[in-house]
Amino acid sequence: MKSISRFLIQHLYFVVEKILLTDYLIDDNPRQYLYWNTIMYTATHNINDDRFARVNNWKDVEQYF
Repeated sequence: MKSISRFLIQHLYFVVEKILLTDYLIDDNPRQYLYWNTIMYTATHNINDDRFARVNNWKDVEQYF
């Protein structure tokens, strides 16, 4: 987490329960993606899923926005 920029620190919320109203969801579990604008965080179990925008690391997230 040391490499997370000030932008990400100011704009991200890390949650377990997905009960927030938000503009985007960044997650590695495609089951969560039906209700938000979705950005898929790459993981071994979703590597072949190409339905959503994808990021590979937090630097990619920052560049996305």
